[in-house]
Amino acid sequence: METPSSSIITSLRSFRIPIPFSGGIDVAAFDIIASIIAMALIAGWLGFPRYVGALAAIPIGIAAHFIFNIDTPLTRLIKQKI
Repeated sequence: METPSSSIITSLRSFRIPIPFSGGIDVAAFDIIASIIAMALIAGWLGFPRYVGALAAIPIGIAAHFIFNIDTPLTRLIKQKI
């Protein structure tokens, strides 16, 4: 049974951003936005400019997916390309 908070997250994750040249892969806009905001806050807390954290969110996120072996359509696409 879904709790109210899980249905809100599911609803937020329903908005998708297509990745160009990926063959139809898309990512949840909520995930990307939340990652960028979180990394900007962490960078500011560590004394770095927040824009550095925001710019590093995607590469660090992809690296974390590889390190922890999280299988997603995007990580499969990247593994095929490298």
